[in-house]
Amino acid sequence: RSKEYDDFLDKWNSLPNTNTIVNENSYPAMAAADLVLTDGVSSLYEAQIFKKPIVYYERAGHTKFTQLGEKWMRGVHTVSKLDDLVPTIEKLLFGKNDLEAIEEENFKQLTKGFPTQAILDFIVKDLRKGKFNS
Repeated sequence: RSKEYDDFLDKWNSLPNTNTIVNENSYPAMAAADLVLTDGVSSLYEAQIFKKPIVYYERAGHTKFTQLGEKWMRGVHTVSKLDDLVPTIEKLLFGKNDLEAIEEENFKQLTKGFPTQAILDFIVKDLRKGKFNS
């Protein structure tokens, strides 16, 4: 990782009501979050299940998304420069989420039919039982 990235994480983690999750289950945090900031691909889909705005920090040289992945990315706020992260986050927290309709469309597609609904039901059931507490 770059020093610039580590410096950003240090600043981010020093703020109240923020956290980073590495190599842990992220479902409880996503459920509680106002938005999700990620540089990981799996969070791009999972956060849409929880109907949370997503800010994706796109690293140079990342693997191209599939056609389906590109569709899901329409509901994600993509940032490729660290200087753009905070303004994007502030806009979503204190302003309007201009991708909300696309996020909702993606969510409806994701939850349409079996086995997706069964998977979501399993996640929700375990969240209610507290099985995903870190």
